[in-house]
Amino acid sequence: FFVDGAGADGLPTPHYAAYGASKAAVAQMWGSIQDEAKSVGASAHVLSPGMILTPLLLEGTDKADLAPIFNVLCEHAEVPAAFLAPRARELVNASDGAYVRYLSIPRVAWRFVTWPWRRNRHFDEANGLKLYSDSFAARMESDTRDVTRERESRKRERALAYAAVAAASTTCAAAMVVLPSIL
Repeated sequence: FFVDGAGADGLPTPHYAAYGASKAAVAQMWGSIQDEAKSVGASAHVLSPGMILTPLLLEGTDKADLAPIFNVLCEHAEVPAAFLAPRARELVNASDGAYVRYLSIPRVAWRFVTWPWRRNRHFDEANGLKLYSDSFAARMESDTRDVTRERESRKRERALAYAAVAAASTTCAAAMVVLPSIL
């Protein structure tokens, strides 16, 4: 398993060149190792946790200016971990490599659509002051809703997939009934 981060997409990471270069190397290395792993019956995977509230992310930033974006896109490590861990367990015996993203494009879009409910999650948007505890235990005591939601997301994804298959099957069945009468 590899873990990507800022720079994995090849975009510059000013003031963090070594970090960005190491993450850009993940995509290249994953592609190369995938082919080698297949030849020995193994697989390689990439996990992408998205924007995590870490000292590296926050260092040197103007939190007052970035508070709205951080409130929408960032998470504490335990939230993407609750999403990625079950998916990683499923991939252990997979024959093909996978790139699993916590902060996927649909998820980013949804976060921006629902931004009013995300205001002041991590930072006060008026002054940039931090509104969360640095203690993992304190965060888990105060609010486990996000972690629970991500643990349950796999069940929701499966239910949606089954619903989509059922809807497609129903549509095909209806088309088979209606088309002969039209033709």
